Amino acid sequence: MATSLATLREKLSELIADWAKYTATTEIAANNNIISTALAEFSDDYFNNWYVLIISGNNSGAQRRIQDFAQSTTTLTVYGAVLTADAAGTYATFELHRIDPDDKKRQLNVVLRDVFPYLYKRLEDNSLVSNNLLPNSHFEDWSAGTTLPPDNYARSGASLPAVARETAIIRGADLSMQLASMKLSGATNEFVYISEVEWPRLLALENNSVTFRCWVRSDTAAATRLRIRTITQAGVTWGAYSSSHTGGGEFELLEIKDMNIPDNLAKIRLDFIPGSGATTYFDNARVVATCYEYKLGTSWSEKPYDVWMQVSGDCDNIGGSFRWQRLHNWIYRDDGSDKWLILRTNISGERILKLMGITYLTELTTDASTTELDEPYVRLLLVQAMVSLFRSQGYKITAEDTARYDAEYRRWMGELALARRQHYMPVTPSAMKSPYW
Repeated sequence: MATSLATLREKLSELIADWAKYTATTEIAANNNIISTALAEFSDDYFNNWYVLIISGNNSGAQRRIQDFAQSTTTLTVYGAVLTADAAGTYATFELHRIDPDDKKRQLNVVLRDVFPYLYKRLEDNSLVSNNLLPNSHFEDWSAGTTLPPDNYARSGASLPAVARETAIIRGADLSMQLASMKLSGATNEFVYISEVEWPRLLALENNSVTFRCWVRSDTAAATRLRIRTITQAGVTWGAYSSSHTGGGEFELLEIKDMNIPDNLAKIRLDFIPGSGATTYFDNARVVATCYEYKLGTSWSEKPYDVWMQVSGDCDNIGGSFRWQRLHNWIYRDDGSDKWLILRTNISGERILKLMGITYLTELTTDASTTELDEPYVRLLLVQAMVSLFRSQGYKITAEDTARYDAEYRRWMGELALARRQHYMPVTPSAMKSPYW
């Protein structure tokens, strides 16, 4: 259930009679001209100051303002740099708009948020594990960029190790952290880490026995591993390593088990160390200690409707079929910076916590990008976009057109009220899918 930007732009344009799509009848050359005999019915200058959006060929995605239209040659001349020549026999498809297509895209994205909670995306989040003190442990959030460390993590060098967000080689959620082509020799160690600077709650581990584990995939043996390093207030340094990955190119669980963190803790750092020259993937990192508060990922914009706890099987068996129990003794907190799930009672052991709720629809970036809507809900989105577009274009209306603009605006406000009554999504907890499927 998804609709692309290209489809939504077309439907929105049709609603305001601002939609025309044609195919060039001459290959676009390295100049500023687009020729199509299908435009012969229009008079000279008809398309002047319109917008052309090319959607195929070597100029696909290019948008230009139209400088002139000549009926005799059915030629559109556009502003800006020369176009890229298409190959022989390639005839580009293009759209013509009176209103800037970027304005339409911008208003569609505004409405994707404004329409919440009438329309929304369902969330089913299995990334939390009970008694895991680490935030963003599946490396799902990357607000700084996809080639910088994930949220709440840092790296030992300014640009090394090389970091990438991985979408295919994962274990348990949607993403993992890839580290590639690192050194591992003496003082030149390069690694990604989380410390008390990035996550002050790690200092609560002092004088506790903890286990640090992570699923790791590597194709290089005896190099990739985990490390804990601590410094007490007296300056005493302590550290421990996990065993190394065997290099078999499969995910293995590496761990430092039941380690005693010293008292009077001043600094603590957990390191994810890749092998020299290897491409390594880290996922589902955990520091196991008694925990009641869990930071939610950035995908959460509202309170979850339901929280369930795994009550059978091993949380590391990602292909397993689990039994679930609904939790009731929990609260949701938004502190202005982060959102939290807080359990009022402790859960023993490591169990997957399944959160179910709703969030904003996905923003549209390219013509091929999609948002999680289909009919009949697209109708509500488009009508709200119409109202938003009218508001954004109001300053361009001449005095002579004011009455017509006001009448059209009132009509679409009425259409919006009707669409909200007819096409909203149910948002009650009973509408959420039970994990007992």
